[in-house]
Amino acid sequence: MGNATTCCWPGEGLLIDAHSHDEGATNKVELAVSTLFTIPGLASAYHTSVLVNGEEFFFSDSGIFSNRALTSHQGEPSEQVYMGLSKRTGSQILHVLQDHFKPGTYDLIRKNCN
Repeated sequence: MGNATTCCWPGEGLLIDAHSHDEGATNKVELAVSTLFTIPGLASAYHTSVLVNGEEFFFSDSGIFSNRALTSHQGEPSEQVYMGLSKRTGSQILHVLQDHFKPGTYDLIRKNCN
């Protein structure tokens, strides 16, 4: 897994900053990770989703979905990684990303959950 700690909000600066002490950033952002399979000595495949205040957001062939039950990880991700705080709520993030992750645009190699 990488060490990504920042992400951009189009035209408005940072979405997430793990090093921020900005009192306006109150929404906890985490990365949920599950190992799908491993080929020993060769590679591993992972499924990831984003949690904002405990609500999961994930991308599939049907578009972006959200829920609180970690459905895309069958309820238990292998790992949850704290990414930082955001001024944006999950609903705000979903609103911006829906145009970029429309139903039918999922591609296992080029545009997937990772």
